[in-house]
Amino acid sequence: MENVEIRKVTLAHVEQLQQIGRQTFIETFREINTEENMTKYLDESFNISRLIGEIQNFTLRSLMRRL
Repeated sequence: MENVEIRKVTLAHVEQLQQIGRQTFIETFREINTEENMTKYLDESFNISRLIGEIQNFTLRSLMRRL
């Protein structure tokens, strides 16, 4: 069995978090959304500024698997 390491997301991970989030959303929802809706959501929800704000928000906890 593979060992999986989970770690807290920091500002150093923001671009990796953006990539994982966008990819996951696209793979999950592209077949049931228009290209326009997908682009709008991805631009609003996975922009670097927003992700930095979420990482810095101490009431939220972001975790990721170490690759």
